[in-house]
Amino acid sequence: MGEKITVSCGCDDNYYHHARVLIQSINKHSPNVDIELTGVNLSRNNIDDAELLGVKIVNDRVNLTDMKILIARGIDLKHPRMNGYRTRLVSPFVCYTVHSKFYNAHRLLTQGMDNILIMDADAIVRGDLNSMLKLLDNHDLAVNYDTRRPGGMLPVEYPVFKEGVMLVKSCETTKLFFKKIAEQLKELTFTNNSKHLDIDSDSEIMGKVYHEMKPSIRLTNIPTIYKDTEFNEDSIIWSGKGDRKTTSSKYVELFNTYT
Repeated sequence: MGEKITVSCGCDDNYYHHARVLIQSINKHSPNVDIELTGVNLSRNNIDDAELLGVKIVNDRVNLTDMKILIARGIDLKHPRMNGYRTRLVSPFVCYTVHSKFYNAHRLLTQGMDNILIMDADAIVRGDLNSMLKLLDNHDLAVNYDTRRPGGMLPVEYPVFKEGVMLVKSCETTKLFFKKIAEQLKELTFTNNSKHLDIDSDSEIMGKVYHEMKPSIRLTNIPTIYKDTEFNEDSIIWSGKGDRKTTSSKYVELFNTYT
């Protein structure tokens, strides 16, 4: 296994300020990792700014409406978006942007990258990311997950994945895993008239594909220090969770040091 980590995140203009903070925090604490930012319909000014920060830009242009014509079904009932009808409304463009992490993983695995760290833009790195590599000594994928309780919308056999931070080893198993997820997401987004598209469709499809491939994929639960939504002082990654990233004074204070 190679020892190089490639960090990948994606955003549009609305979330670029989060991606910018993430990039600067990585540059400070893990200057020896490669960073790739997928800008979904990102403006020229933000592309230029990101390039000045030393990251590789993937300029992703998609023709999807940003009108909020979809209603989140409630796959993730605990998310703040489920608080009311208006907050449940999302656009196909936003869904694509959120799901882009899976397209990025598939593309990077196809390109032969060794170790890929997929991150949501609303995260802040507080330590050396290379400490994560030990998670892949005997595993193919490290991601936060839990057992699904019966009675919900999805089959109990699908784990509850929180895929805002995923560390992926390049191997035939992960290549197939992310290929299946990316293809099913594209089918849902571009050729099915968005009839069943949901902002959480990525979690749903990830659960389905994992259930199918469970015997062959070596999965481990990512330790809390690498996806901490409570913002503890000894954590390596603070991962924004819904509105907590704006209501936590600790998160906001650290965020502001990079703006």
